[in-house]
Amino acid sequence: MFLQLHLRCLLTLLDLLCSQMACAVQRIPERILEKAIKGMLPKGRLGHRLFTHLKVFKGTKHPHDAQQAVDITSRINQKFNGASAATQ
Repeated sequence: MFLQLHLRCLLTLLDLLCSQMACAVQRIPERILEKAIKGMLPKGRLGHRLFTHLKVFKGTKHPHDAQQAVDITSRINQKFNGASAATQ
């Protein structure tokens, strides 16, 4: 009887936590990821400073532009081909 009562309370608590988690996933999904990452960071000044630089965005779109990569292999090849031709 005592075990059944505890099990019933535990199941009720788990059901409440799952419903709260489902609600949080719909409202603020980035907060779940932030809390998981914060738990993995070191505790203290360093962890706090690292966490302040963390930016988590909902979805695949974000306001930051990536670095504009430029393929420079053709310039390098021209430079080395021109230098070897000049020395011969």
